[in-house]
Amino acid sequence: MAVTKIIPIRFTIDKSVSYICNPHKTGDCRYIHSEHCVPQTAALTFQHHLRQARAGGNTIGRHLIQSFAPGEVTPETAHEIGKKLAGEILGGRYAFVMATHVDRGHIHNHFVWGAADVEAHKKYHSNKRTYHEIRAVSDRLCEEHDLSIIVPHGTGKSYIEYHAEKRGESWKAKLKAMFDIVLSESVNFDDFLRRMEAQGCEVKKGAHISFRAPGQTRFTRGKTLGADYAEDALQRKISEKSGQGLRNQPMAAPLQSVIDIEGNERIKSSPGYRQWASVFNLKQSAAALNLIQEYGGINAFDELYGKAVSDKLQLAQELNAMDADIRNLSTLRNHLRAYGRTKDVFKEFQSQNMQRRKDAYYAAHSEDIITHSAAKKALSQAVKPVPSVKAITTEMERLRATRADVRTRYKQREAELKEMETIRKNLYLMTRKNKVHEQNKDYDLSM
Repeated sequence: MAVTKIIPIRFTIDKSVSYICNPHKTGDCRYIHSEHCVPQTAALTFQHHLRQARAGGNTIGRHLIQSFAPGEVTPETAHEIGKKLAGEILGGRYAFVMATHVDRGHIHNHFVWGAADVEAHKKYHSNKRTYHEIRAVSDRLCEEHDLSIIVPHGTGKSYIEYHAEKRGESWKAKLKAMFDIVLSESVNFDDFLRRMEAQGCEVKKGAHISFRAPGQTRFTRGKTLGADYAEDALQRKISEKSGQGLRNQPMAAPLQSVIDIEGNERIKSSPGYRQWASVFNLKQSAAALNLIQEYGGINAFDELYGKAVSDKLQLAQELNAMDADIRNLSTLRNHLRAYGRTKDVFKEFQSQNMQRRKDAYYAAHSEDIITHSAAKKALSQAVKPVPSVKAITTEMERLRATRADVRTRYKQREAELKEMETIRKNLYLMTRKNKVHEQNKDYDLSM
């Protein structure tokens, strides 16, 4: 599992770069990576692109932190995940420095990038949408490396609530699941409230209707569970369902995972919730069996599941390969542009025949001189012949178009696998429960 946090940088971005590249924190600089810049002069590169940006504002860069659970990941894996994360969220358009810190109990990645991109010099916009995109990419990369993830639900939840739900202790999760089932059987809103009370849930009416599940200490307002659980939304759902002649039919809803009743101590101590969970499991198990039949039976399902896993892995490998190609081409193109833009300055610098004049010229044009030297060195190491900027741009556009198609197929496979994983989990718990039942039955007969 990885937790992400992004911070705006408004002053001294050079200190941020120096901090994340600390040799004591990065294993003697083994876990440092950069693109479109070198760590030693990254701040100068950031400033160069920012000066050419049209948009205003006082943000000169961004600092992203990606923290992993203690003991869950090795430095090498964390560093690899960090490079992939930077490649996807920045798309090869921003100069950045990324470092993996290994000096604490939990391994974490730091990313610092300039506010303006290196191509069009447009500023990076950080908001809720971009942050959720970062978190989604981080979770997907963790999942691909067999790490735990924070599963998104609705508008989001705190990490405390997430872990509580994972342990079966989240009241919000219990109430929402109870709502979904009771709502599907309700004729009208009053009937919905009566059925909730019949399940052992207390209802408190007022300006905002509130609920308290069996064993819960405090009441929870419906609207705090999400917009779909506010009183007006619940009434609308019942009205729409009744108007469509579905009064006695369950609501259409995605398949949910059954609850592991025997493995949850808190459920064992709450008879009311145990009864509700048993009914919930029966409905989800029946839905899983119906879906198995739609797949053509258990054998066909297993075959399709294996193919879906293989396809997703292959598509992920294709995406990673194209991402690497795009990053490399973008880096090469920027070196070519930097070389052409600064070659006259560098030539003039070399022509100075007096050390005093040379030092003065360097002081006035140090950024261009350093940039030219770095670009020249990079181009000398590139595969020959080096293509033109136009040829590189054309190839990048082709790769991005291909990547978009592959990405669409990847998301489709991901959605299919999500349903399949839920089916497999439900069938596993059903099978385990049946085995325990048969063992107890045999024992009783022997008595």
